[in-house]
Amino acid sequence: MECYTRPNRSDIHLSAEEEATIEAKTREYFDGVAPQRHTKPQRSDYSAQYVDAFSNAHHSSLTIPELTQFQLLQNDSQEKVGS
Repeated sequence: MECYTRPNRSDIHLSAEEEATIEAKTREYFDGVAPQRHTKPQRSDYSAQYVDAFSNAHHSSLTIPELTQFQLLQNDSQEKVGS
């Protein structure tokens, strides 16, 4: 009667250098595919003009109507309600 043991893994074992190369290629691919996100400003850092690390040069042709309206309301000279 034979004693059965767990089978050996049939995966191909790569060297550490090959694993690192594959990992680097995979990370590079997914970093390129990931959506670009805007950076969040620190709450304590107030600035009249917010500068984002995500450059608007990529989306210079796109204007967001809500943002334009918000900026118009923000710059409105009338007295603000609620303050």
